[in-house]
Amino acid sequence: YQTVDADNTDTIKYCGTWQATDADDPKTMVSYWNAAYAEVSFTGHSITVEFAKQTTYCVKIDDGAYSAPMTSTGKVTFYAEGEGDTHTIRIYNNNRDRHMYLRSFSVEQHQTISRTPDRPHYIQFVGDSISDATTSFSHRVGDVLGWDFSVTALSGMALQTGYGYWKNNNPELFEQMGINVGMEDAFFRLGYP
Repeated sequence: YQTVDADNTDTIKYCGTWQATDADDPKTMVSYWNAAYAEVSFTGHSITVEFAKQTTYCVKIDDGAYSAPMTSTGKVTFYAEGEGDTHTIRIYNNNRDRHMYLRSFSVEQHQTISRTPDRPHYIQFVGDSISDATTSFSHRVGDVLGWDFSVTALSGMALQTGYGYWKNNNPELFEQMGINVGMEDAFFRLGYP
């Protein structure tokens, strides 16, 4: 097998918010916020993905549709059905309430893993529920346009600190959870407040 550890950002393309923040395994890349994805090209007809901890994700191979959400820990092998010797796999987190814990990609001996090329544009969606929902435009338009993308959004979040749905409609929850930051501050955090 040829294995590429998840911290190899020269080979693995990451879109969205990712960081090697797992103290138990510093080579594990952890996703934050919404719609984070990792993508590689591989030769052969199968690729094995290793998740360091329980992870909920969707998979897209080549130009196929995203799979239904799956939850896995450890190694999972995916198979490409299309013709040709080179394929692309995208591991996509469609649930901001859960992180992906990506440990590695592996292919069989004599096969290769490489970085997918950057697309012509990169779009960053920042917002509230309109961008947050997994059925919204922000989770689809990047694929439709053929662009790389990321989503940083939370339902009810205002752009400015101290405003928005959380303060106005849930004052007790607002105080209890400390949801008093707007996107102007939250954008620079690893996860939503």
